Amino acid sequence: MSPPRLLRRLNAELDASFDIDAFRHVATWDARASNIEIYLESTRDQRVCLGRLGCEVLFHAGERIHTETSAKYNQARIENILTRSGFTRTATHQDSEQLFAVHIAQVSAG
Repeated sequence: MSPPRLLRRLNAELDASFDIDAFRHVATWDARASNIEIYLESTRDQRVCLGRLGCEVLFHAGERIHTETSAKYNQARIENILTRSGFTRTATHQDSEQLFAVHIAQVSAG
C-alpha cells in the first residue's frame, strides 16, 4: 500500500488527521537480516489526532512509522527454515535469472 493511500485509510477509518504531504517513503536494506524495511518518515514536527482512539500522537521531524518488512531468502535460509520446521525440500523451481523460486517440501520422516 503506498504511503498516501495508507495514511488516507488511517484518516478515514480512525478519523485521524495525518497530513499526507508531511510524510515521505523511506526504504532501508538490513544486510545482516537480508530484509528491506519500509517506513513513513515525518518531514516535520506534527501532532496527529486519532479521533476514534481518543488520542493524539506527536511526530518529530525524521521520526518513522515502520510499515513493512520484506524478507529476502537465499537457498541456505530456506533450507534452515524448512529443517527447523520439520520439513524436507523435495524440489525447487526457479526463473531463468534465479530471482524468484517456488520450493516444494514435505514433512520430514521420523
